[in-house]
Amino acid sequence: AKRSDTAQWMKRYPNSIKGFKTWCADQDARYHREERSVDWTTWSHDDNNNLLNYFEGVACHAEFFRYAQWHSLASEVVKKLNIPVLYIYYEDYLTNLDGKTEELLEFLDLPRSGDLPDFDSKKDYSGYFTREERAAASDLMRRVASADGVNLLERYWVTLDFEKMRKETKALE
Repeated sequence: AKRSDTAQWMKRYPNSIKGFKTWCADQDARYHREERSVDWTTWSHDDNNNLLNYFEGVACHAEFFRYAQWHSLASEVVKKLNIPVLYIYYEDYLTNLDGKTEELLEFLDLPRSGDLPDFDSKKDYSGYFTREERAAASDLMRRVASADGVNLLERYWVTLDFEKMRKETKALE
């Protein structure tokens, strides 16, 4: 039965943009009712907004919510426990593998052992979201994340002036 379930899942959600978007739509629909019953104003770091309004138009909004929350809470734990931390971003390995590896080894107080293999991620998800979708997800995370979470995540965010876009669209009607 397990193999059959996996095959069905892979058929519905193939490893593609379409499969990803289908999975997101299913997840968003699955929790729609429960999300409407939560007081989201208590979850926002932006006092003037109900997060539920920012879920609209963001595929997989619960994943973006969790992502921002994880970074915020991890930052809080690091501060409270006074844990030494080194932040290295994925793309740092693409642009400066040797330098970032040295930085990591120094932080861990470890010697280098051997040569580094090439880093080739072969991953590019840029086509999974439009610029507008990325901006909407960024706007949601900006309201969920603490100041420390924002510092960790904002390098990935896209900013668009949605209010200005709405006004321009209405002016064209």
